[in-house]
Amino acid sequence: MEGRPQRLGRPAPRFQAGSTLYSGLAEWLVSCISQGSYAIGDRLPSIRSLSASLEVSVNTVRQAYELLERRRYIDCRPQAGYFVRREPPPEPAPAPADRRLRPAELPFCRIYAEIKKRSGSPESAAMGLALTSPDLLPGDRLGSIMADLMRRRPADMLDLCVGPGDRELRRQIARIQLDAGIAGAADDIIVTNGCSEAVYLALAALCRPGEVVALESPAYFNFFEVLRELGLKALEIPSDPRDGLNVDVLRFAIEHHSPSACLVTPSFSNPSGSTMPDSSKLELVGILGAAGIPLIEDDAHGYLSWSASRPPAAKSFDRSGNVIYCGSFTKTLGAGLRLGWILPGRHAERIARLKAALNLAGASLSQAAAAAFLDAGGWARHLRRQRSAFATRVGAMRDLVAEAFPPGTRVSRSNGGILVWVELPSHLDADELFEAALAEGILFAPGSIFSASGAFRSHLRLNGSLSGPGVETALRRLGELACGLEKTVP
Repeated sequence: MEGRPQRLGRPAPRFQAGSTLYSGLAEWLVSCISQGSYAIGDRLPSIRSLSASLEVSVNTVRQAYELLERRRYIDCRPQAGYFVRREPPPEPAPAPADRRLRPAELPFCRIYAEIKKRSGSPESAAMGLALTSPDLLPGDRLGSIMADLMRRRPADMLDLCVGPGDRELRRQIARIQLDAGIAGAADDIIVTNGCSEAVYLALAALCRPGEVVALESPAYFNFFEVLRELGLKALEIPSDPRDGLNVDVLRFAIEHHSPSACLVTPSFSNPSGSTMPDSSKLELVGILGAAGIPLIEDDAHGYLSWSASRPPAAKSFDRSGNVIYCGSFTKTLGAGLRLGWILPGRHAERIARLKAALNLAGASLSQAAAAAFLDAGGWARHLRRQRSAFATRVGAMRDLVAEAFPPGTRVSRSNGGILVWVELPSHLDADELFEAALAEGILFAPGSIFSASGAFRSHLRLNGSLSGPGVETALRRLGELACGLEKTVP
């Protein structure tokens, strides 16, 4: 029989000022679970039953249950209801404390340099970078388009593409951005040399040397390189491996450290694959807008959802122009095209000047080819093919890691992207594993490079878009090295 809160003798929830009704209800249910009112495996009251007994709306209970499901306190079983999970949720992020949350200077990263130097065509080396496997890119179709463009318009293709970029490509970008919930005109868009240049331009426009930038932790390792070269400090905000950046800690950071900008990857973050819930994206945009702190949104992986539609961008919740959106075709059409874009909003003039100073023009051929590919309707078909392959390959790599790596190893769970974020048992050091694997020509990205402080030393990132016997052999060998490393730990 379903439990009812009154039957258990727990007082009805009282919500703190400023909390949403559903989040307050969720916290009350957590207290019921932690104090034993609901045991592991127990079925929770139905949505309608709890709505009636607590005199709140059905939608409030549904949102509370969805929040607890995201936080992994409960499971939803189709046709059966909601149940307390049999495995505990992950440890929460540490409570914000000034002694733990400090801006960090950024030293040169030797491991990052080694990854760039050694990564190449061998599959075992390609595991170190977040690049889509070549067999999942539309190489043949793009090659045919480029050949046709060179035959028909050779002078145009060999000329400079100055200004904000190819007009037709910007028109096509404006069209596909609608999938992310972003309504913007072609004239709002500046084509960049990949997403990293877009992020660089945004940071250079917004920040001065010595200032602080808040970003999630773990974060894409190249962001730290960009911050270092611009003379900026990193303020790392803890991130949940499923739900992304901790907005409560960000509030604390805003009050105590006054960052000049906030850099976040809300959808399929690199390296963890986390995606912020829509409610958290809305909250993120709101608190930064209220504080007057620009949000730089990196959406390089946003179109890599495994479902029929992608998550909405944080930019879709922006009504004040405070979000600078950075997109990319690197994962979908190919890194070698070097195509990204930026929606600079009210910073357009400054960013356009910086772009012109950094590189006067873009590549005409790759921009025109991408525009023709999108215009021909190839984008939607291509994404459907990629989504299916990514889901299959990442799932297979997760399973192989679970089989070959030491007991106690945990693997991230996301609903999109190409990355596999692995957590070894806490007593193992992924930097030591990196050195052992490097000697055998196997490359991966150790977790320490995804933090300015060198945290996540028991973590590593793998490229889950890869497939084939060579990848499986390398991954099994990596598991053997990790198991061997475990034997050396006292």
